[in-house]
Amino acid sequence: MHTFTNTRKINSYSRRKKEEGRRKKEEGKIWCCLNFKLLIYLRPLLRLL
Repeated sequence: MHTFTNTRKINSYSRRKKEEGRRKKEEGKIWCCLNFKLLIYLRPLLRLL
C-alpha cells in the first residue's frame, strides 16, 4: 500500500510538470507572435520619427 501511494505522488508530480511544460510552450508561442506583430506594426511608425 505504501508503494501505491508513492507511485500516485510520482504520477501526480509528473503530470503537473508536463502541464507546466505545455503551458510554458504555449506562452512562448504567444510571446513570439506578439513580438512579430509589434515588429511589423512599429516599423512604419519608426520611419516617421
